[in-house]
Amino acid sequence: MITRASRTVLRHRRALRRLVPLRGPVLLRLREFRLYVRLDDWVIGARIALRRAYEPHVAGVFRDRLRPGMHVIDLGANIGYYAMLAAARVGPTGQVSAFEPDP
Repeated sequence: MITRASRTVLRHRRALRRLVPLRGPVLLRLREFRLYVRLDDWVIGARIALRRAYEPHVAGVFRDRLRPGMHVIDLGANIGYYAMLAAARVGPTGQVSAFEPDP
């Protein structure tokens, strides 16, 4: 479910674009890793910036399944949220390969 704040942001995104002059990526410090997001990406980047998480119900299950040393393939990686989460969990002995077909 989209929270009330997220609905408001999505409803007023045209006006908010004028208030948020940042067009380039912004580095966020999240719970387990850091990730660059674009604040003008209202579907994913801004949502992660607002909540400091993305799809917490899915990320929680994904996080619980990962162990150090695992090999993970992220197909359709988008901005790499799950790839970065996987890299943080599998550590230096693991491997993460992320692929995004959409430029």
